[in-house]
Amino acid sequence: AMYHAKACGRGQAQVYTDALAENLSEKLKLERDLRVAIESKQFTLAFQPQVDLVTGVPTSAEALLRWNHPESGLRLPGAFIDTAEDSNLIVEIGDWVIDAVAATIARWDSFGIQQRLSINISPRQIEQRDFFSRLRARMDYHGAPPRLLELEITEALAMSCGDAVFKEMAAFRADGAMIAIDDFGTGYSNFARLRDMPIDRVKLDRSLIA
Repeated sequence: AMYHAKACGRGQAQVYTDALAENLSEKLKLERDLRVAIESKQFTLAFQPQVDLVTGVPTSAEALLRWNHPESGLRLPGAFIDTAEDSNLIVEIGDWVIDAVAATIARWDSFGIQQRLSINISPRQIEQRDFFSRLRARMDYHGAPPRLLELEITEALAMSCGDAVFKEMAAFRADGAMIAIDDFGTGYSNFARLRDMPIDRVKLDRSLIA
Protein backbone atom coordinates (compact mmCIF):
# COMPACT_ATOMS: atom_id res chain seq x y z
CA ALA A 1 0.00 0.00 0.00
CA MET A 2 1.08 3.58 -0.63
CA TYR A 3 1.56 5.83 2.40
CA HIS A 4 1.36 9.62 2.37
CA ALA A 5 2.41 11.72 5.36
CA LYS A 6 0.98 15.15 6.09
CA ALA A 7 2.46 17.46 8.71
CA CYS A 8 0.00 18.49 11.43
CA GLY A 9 2.16 20.78 13.55
CA ARG A 10 3.98 20.22 16.85
CA GLY A 11 5.92 17.33 15.38
CA GLN A 12 2.81 15.30 14.58
CA ALA A 13 1.88 13.80 11.23
CA GLN A 14 -1.15 12.12 9.70
CA VAL A 15 -0.58 9.06 7.56
CA TYR A 16 -2.86 8.37 4.61
CA THR A 17 -3.00 5.04 2.83
CA ASP A 18 -4.57 4.07 -0.45
CA ALA A 19 -7.05 2.00 1.55
CA LEU A 20 -8.14 5.06 3.56
CA ALA A 21 -8.47 7.09 0.37
CA GLU A 22 -10.56 4.34 -1.20
CA ASN A 23 -12.82 4.14 1.87
CA LEU A 24 -13.35 7.90 1.77
CA SER A 25 -14.14 7.76 -1.94
CA GLU A 26 -16.68 4.98 -1.38
CA LYS A 27 -18.31 6.89 1.47
CA LEU A 28 -18.63 10.05 -0.66
CA LYS A 29 -20.15 8.02 -3.50
CA LEU A 30 -22.58 6.40 -1.10
CA GLU A 31 -23.57 9.82 0.20
CA ARG A 32 -24.17 11.06 -3.36
CA ASP A 33 -26.21 7.94 -4.14
CA LEU A 34 -28.29 8.50 -1.01
CA ARG A 35 -29.09 12.05 -2.09
CA VAL A 36 -30.25 10.72 -5.45
CA ALA A 37 -32.24 7.99 -3.68
CA ILE A 38 -34.12 10.62 -1.66
CA GLU A 39 -34.86 12.73 -4.73
CA SER A 40 -35.82 9.72 -6.89
CA LYS A 41 -37.87 7.97 -4.18
CA GLN A 42 -35.84 4.76 -4.28
CA PHE A 43 -36.75 3.74 -0.73
CA THR A 44 -39.44 1.27 0.24
CA LEU A 45 -40.72 -0.39 3.41
CA ALA A 46 -40.83 -4.04 4.46
CA PHE A 47 -43.19 -5.06 7.23
CA GLN A 48 -42.05 -7.57 9.84
CA PRO A 49 -45.00 -8.96 11.83
CA GLN A 50 -44.94 -9.17 15.60
CA VAL A 51 -46.92 -12.19 16.79
CA ASP A 52 -48.63 -12.99 20.07
CA LEU A 53 -46.95 -16.24 21.14
CA VAL A 54 -50.05 -17.38 23.04
CA THR A 55 -52.62 -16.94 20.26
CA GLY A 56 -50.35 -16.92 17.20
CA VAL A 57 -52.16 -13.81 15.97
CA PRO A 58 -50.15 -10.90 14.49
CA THR A 59 -50.69 -7.90 16.77
CA SER A 60 -48.43 -5.34 15.13
CA ALA A 61 -45.63 -4.94 12.63
CA GLU A 62 -42.31 -3.15 12.38
CA ALA A 63 -41.73 -1.00 9.32
CA LEU A 64 -38.19 -1.69 8.06
CA LEU A 65 -36.40 0.52 5.57
CA ARG A 66 -35.14 -0.89 2.27
CA TRP A 67 -33.27 0.83 -0.56
CA ASN A 68 -33.94 -0.23 -4.15
CA HIS A 69 -30.54 0.72 -5.53
CA PRO A 70 -30.67 0.95 -9.36
CA GLU A 71 -27.31 -0.85 -9.77
CA SER A 72 -26.82 -3.19 -6.80
CA GLY A 73 -30.45 -4.04 -6.09
CA LEU A 74 -32.12 -4.20 -2.68
CA ARG A 75 -29.94 -2.85 0.14
CA LEU A 76 -30.55 -3.35 3.86
CA PRO A 77 -30.08 -0.48 6.34
CA GLY A 78 -26.76 -1.84 7.60
CA ALA A 79 -25.21 -0.92 4.26
CA PHE A 80 -26.09 2.77 4.39
CA ILE A 81 -27.54 3.95 7.73
CA ASP A 82 -24.17 4.94 9.25
CA THR A 83 -23.39 7.17 6.26
CA ALA A 84 -26.89 8.61 6.38
CA GLU A 85 -26.38 9.44 10.08
CA ASP A 86 -22.94 11.00 9.52
CA SER A 87 -24.15 13.19 6.64
CA ASN A 88 -27.43 14.14 8.38
CA LEU A 89 -29.37 12.69 5.45
CA ILE A 90 -31.05 10.46 8.02
CA VAL A 91 -33.40 13.35 8.83
CA GLU A 92 -34.73 13.49 5.25
CA ILE A 93 -34.89 9.71 5.02
CA GLY A 94 -36.65 9.61 8.39
CA ASP A 95 -39.20 12.16 7.17
CA TRP A 96 -39.93 9.90 4.18
CA VAL A 97 -40.39 6.90 6.49
CA ILE A 98 -42.77 8.83 8.74
CA ASP A 99 -44.86 9.97 5.78
CA ALA A 100 -44.95 6.47 4.26
CA VAL A 101 -45.88 4.85 7.58
CA ALA A 102 -48.58 7.45 8.33
CA ALA A 103 -50.09 6.82 4.88
CA THR A 104 -49.94 3.05 5.47
CA ILE A 105 -51.57 3.30 8.91
CA ALA A 106 -54.41 5.39 7.47
CA ARG A 107 -54.90 2.98 4.55
CA TRP A 108 -54.90 -0.10 6.80
CA ASP A 109 -57.25 1.62 9.24
CA SER A 110 -59.70 2.33 6.41
CA PHE A 111 -59.74 -1.42 5.69
CA GLY A 112 -60.41 -2.18 9.35
CA ILE A 113 -56.87 -3.39 10.10
CA GLN A 114 -56.18 -2.33 13.67
CA GLN A 115 -52.56 -3.46 13.84
CA ARG A 116 -49.97 -1.05 15.18
CA LEU A 117 -46.94 -0.10 13.08
CA SER A 118 -43.59 0.68 14.72
CA ILE A 119 -40.71 2.70 13.31
CA ASN A 120 -37.15 3.30 14.46
CA ILE A 121 -36.27 6.89 15.37
CA SER A 122 -32.64 7.96 15.14
CA PRO A 123 -30.84 10.41 17.45
CA ARG A 124 -30.42 12.86 14.55
CA GLN A 125 -34.17 12.90 14.00
CA ILE A 126 -35.30 13.32 17.57
CA GLU A 127 -32.79 16.09 18.28
CA GLN A 128 -34.59 18.29 15.72
CA ARG A 129 -36.63 20.83 17.67
CA ASP A 130 -39.71 20.43 15.49
CA PHE A 131 -39.55 16.63 15.19
CA PHE A 132 -42.76 15.90 17.10
CA SER A 133 -44.68 18.76 15.48
CA ARG A 134 -43.66 17.45 12.03
CA LEU A 135 -44.61 13.93 13.08
CA ARG A 136 -48.04 15.07 14.23
CA ALA A 137 -48.52 17.10 11.04
CA ARG A 138 -47.92 14.05 8.81
CA MET A 139 -50.19 11.87 10.95
CA ASP A 140 -52.94 14.50 10.77
CA TYR A 141 -52.44 14.99 7.03
CA HIS A 142 -53.04 11.30 6.33
CA GLY A 143 -55.68 10.88 9.02
CA ALA A 144 -53.57 8.25 10.81
CA PRO A 145 -54.60 7.55 14.45
CA PRO A 146 -51.63 7.90 16.85
CA ARG A 147 -52.81 4.77 18.72
CA LEU A 148 -51.67 2.72 15.72
CA LEU A 149 -48.09 4.06 15.82
CA GLU A 150 -45.17 3.00 17.97
CA LEU A 151 -41.85 4.83 18.11
CA GLU A 152 -38.72 2.80 18.84
CA ILE A 153 -35.63 4.45 20.26
CA THR A 154 -32.39 2.71 21.19
CA GLU A 155 -31.32 2.17 24.77
CA ALA A 156 -28.38 4.56 24.27
CA LEU A 157 -30.70 7.28 22.97
CA ALA A 158 -33.11 6.73 25.86
CA MET A 159 -30.28 7.26 28.34
CA SER A 160 -29.04 10.45 26.65
CA CYS A 161 -32.29 12.25 25.80
CA GLY A 162 -32.94 15.52 27.56
CA ASP A 163 -36.03 16.37 29.62
CA ALA A 164 -37.49 18.45 26.79
CA VAL A 165 -37.51 15.41 24.49
CA PHE A 166 -39.09 13.27 27.22
CA LYS A 167 -41.87 15.83 27.66
CA GLU A 168 -42.59 15.79 23.93
CA MET A 169 -42.46 12.00 23.95
CA ALA A 170 -44.83 11.81 26.90
CA ALA A 171 -47.27 14.20 25.21
CA PHE A 172 -47.27 12.11 22.03
CA ARG A 173 -47.78 8.97 24.12
CA ALA A 174 -50.71 10.68 25.83
CA ASP A 175 -52.24 11.11 22.37
CA GLY A 176 -52.33 7.31 22.12
CA ALA A 177 -49.00 6.36 20.56
CA MET A 178 -46.68 3.77 22.11
CA ILE A 179 -42.99 4.18 22.93
CA ALA A 180 -40.52 1.29 22.98
CA ILE A 181 -36.82 0.91 23.72
CA ASP A 182 -34.99 -1.20 21.17
CA ASP A 183 -31.68 -3.07 21.59
CA PHE A 184 -32.19 -3.20 25.35
CA GLY A 185 -29.25 -4.88 27.06
CA THR A 186 -26.51 -3.54 24.79
CA GLY A 187 -25.74 -0.52 26.98
CA TYR A 188 -25.67 0.49 30.62
CA SER A 189 -29.14 1.62 31.62
CA ASN A 190 -29.89 3.81 34.60
CA PHE A 191 -32.89 1.88 35.91
CA ALA A 192 -34.13 4.77 38.03
CA ARG A 193 -34.20 6.91 34.90
CA LEU A 194 -35.80 4.09 32.93
CA ARG A 195 -38.59 3.82 35.50
CA ASP A 196 -39.51 7.48 35.04
CA MET A 197 -39.47 7.43 31.23
CA PRO A 198 -42.71 7.52 29.16
CA ILE A 199 -42.28 4.03 27.68
CA ASP A 200 -44.58 1.08 27.14
CA ARG A 201 -42.13 -1.77 26.58
CA VAL A 202 -38.54 -2.76 26.02
CA LYS A 203 -37.27 -5.04 23.25
CA LEU A 204 -34.54 -7.31 24.59
CA ASP A 205 -31.47 -7.53 22.37
CA ARG A 206 -30.50 -11.04 21.29
CA SER A 207 -27.04 -10.63 22.85
CA LEU A 208 -28.68 -10.18 26.28
CA ILE A 209 -30.80 -13.31 25.82
CA ALA A 210 -27.75 -15.30 24.64
